Amino acid sequence: FNYYRDLAHWGIRDYWATPLEFITSGGGDCEDFALVKYFSLIDLGVPEEKLFLTHVKIKGEGHMVLTYY
Repeated sequence: FNYYRDLAHWGIRDYWATPLEFITSGGGDCEDFALVKYFSLIDLGVPEEKLFLTHVKIKGEGHMVLTYY
């Protein structure tokens, strides 16, 4: 899957794609990757209460990652 910024991929500044949209469109941005990982890990048996969507800043730019605690 490829990383695409929402504006280039969806034509709007911010769009949270569903996992199906992510898969069928060939990729997405950071929160789309994080959501696909989240739901995939739950399907594989990882407890939901261990997974968190976490907003971080990298070089001053907001970024969404999936964390496991």
